[in-house]
Amino acid sequence: MELYFGMKKTNTWTRSANVFHGLQNAVQSNGEILFFCANPLEECDNLRAAIWFYRQAGGQLGQLAVASPCPAEDWIQKIRDEGVGRFFSTSPWRLAWQLSRVRLPEMHEVPLRVCPSLHVRLHQGTALSVCGNRSDLMVLGHHHHTRWCFCDGSGCPQVERAAQRREQVN
Repeated sequence: MELYFGMKKTNTWTRSANVFHGLQNAVQSNGEILFFCANPLEECDNLRAAIWFYRQAGGQLGQLAVASPCPAEDWIQKIRDEGVGRFFSTSPWRLAWQLSRVRLPEMHEVPLRVCPSLHVRLHQGTALSVCGNRSDLMVLGHHHHTRWCFCDGSGCPQVERAAQRREQVN
């Protein structure tokens, strides 16, 4: 888990060297704060604890957002229950480069409803976004999320195939 501060004057982001030290500064900040979770399966409890500490110290949850390459309703709902309302999907390998140059680039806001088949699985210690409609065999990238998973399945080849099969049966 990483913590970034949005700098309004320069329109850039600064990475905190340490999450807990960053939380201390975040409470006093009036800018945006972004938690990045590369592996939400392993980091969800730590993220919830960090949010709790932030809130207890008087931090404003409206300033707080969470980004991950693996958006999925199961872990996102746990964070929503903590009071965080903004989530973003992003590519992890480009995040540091992007955040150092412009505000929220290549990051797409995760809508309240995402495809229920979208979930996170671990493969060799790495969190992957996978499609349950493909028996977890289809790994989904950032562009898949925005094209299919965040659109209630419209345009998703798996949802369309399932609809065609239902039509053939009827």
